[in-house]
Amino acid sequence: MKINQWTRENTADLYRQSATAQATGAAITEQARSQLIAACRAAYPNEACGVLAYAEQHAHHINPGNNSEHTSQGNSIVQVNTIYPIRNAAADSARCFLFHPQDWISTYYAIQKNRQSLVGFYHSHPGSLPIPSAADYTGIQYSTAASYWIISLNNPHIPVVQPYLFNQDTSSFEPLVLAQVSI
Repeated sequence: MKINQWTRENTADLYRQSATAQATGAAITEQARSQLIAACRAAYPNEACGVLAYAEQHAHHINPGNNSEHTSQGNSIVQVNTIYPIRNAAADSARCFLFHPQDWISTYYAIQKNRQSLVGFYHSHPGSLPIPSAADYTGIQYSTAASYWIISLNNPHIPVVQPYLFNQDTSSFEPLVLAQVSI
């Protein structure tokens, strides 16, 4: 079985566990945000990439039993408390990213083993704002059911984290409001 075929078929199972489809906001723990920024800085000047997950046991006070908190308007908030960096296997890793196949498979199994939900993908923009690029639109094929986070290191001393959801109906990225949660 080809790795790309495997990832398409099997990530659908993880997506079904994720409750990001109606999300309007995102929350990330302080520790996860620190790890996310550190992974992006470590890859600089190349693009970093990886997976974002939610482990219920680490954030009971947010909303036990679900990986999204519902607001009074019925919208949900994507929650992140685990970061899985994945090596960038792209030939031009300063301008684009491609998950290293073995890292992606290992991450998939780690998420299942740890009873987590895959809630998003991330990558960095080492020299630009956290706005989806043309390459982001062509690379969205696997993440239409999960959140999509861009970390700008345009100013490496002041990184900017912006989560999005991809709306298939409008073929566009919709920004999520981001909150940081301390645990």
